[in-house]
This record gives sequence, structure tokens and C-alpha cells, in this order.
Amino acid sequence: MQQAYAMVLSAGRCAVWAARYRKRAYYEASLVALIMSDGVVDFRDLLRSLAVVYRCGQIIGYSPHEELNVIADASNSVNTKSVIKNGFLARDETLRSLTAFGINQVGGEDGLWFSASHSI
Repeated sequence: MQQAYAMVLSAGRCAVWAARYRKRAYYEASLVALIMSDGVVDFRDLLRSLAVVYRCGQIIGYSPHEELNVIADASNSVNTKSVIKNGFLARDETLRSLTAFGINQVGGEDGLWFSASHSI
């Protein structure tokens, strides 16, 4: 279980690096890390990580909705696939936002980071 949470944390960190440094490989690593959690983590923690990955994809100019759909299809976990597709992507855009998950975007492109405004 601890390793699964490490993967979800890595997904968010890789996405932030991708947004800071405009590196496609870092964003792809964040997507792969999401599905490596293998459906073990609490769905709320996965949703928060998805919000960060999604926002970083938007910042870079990628199509995070499309890319998360692809990575969900590649997942071997029914739980992970369901959380990505039904729990996150199916939401209205405002409910996919960082603020919906109690997360604030701080700083600009060079100093981009995120902070929790409250816990869920």
C-alpha cells in the first residue's frame, strides 16, 4: 500500500516538473505513475492527484482529458479506470478544478507549486 501511495505522489510531482520545465517525458511519467497505484489507494487521494496532473497538462498545452482517457484504458485496475473515467473525467469542468479538491496553485511557471487549502 505504501508503494502505491508513493506512485500517486510521484504522479503529482512529475506533472509539476513537466509544467515547470516543459518536458513531455515528465508528463508521461506522471500518467504512468497514476496507473501504477493499481487501485490500492483511497479514491479521494487519487482524485486529488488527478486534479494536479490535469492542471499541469493544461498549463503545458496538452490535452489532459484525452491523455487521462488513454491512460485509464491502459490500466489493469478496474478501480483506477473507474476513478479516472467516472470519478474525475465525467465531472463538470468546475468539479475537476484544483479548488474543488482544496488545492491552490501558487507561483508562476518557473516557481509553480501547489498547496492544500483544506483537507477533504
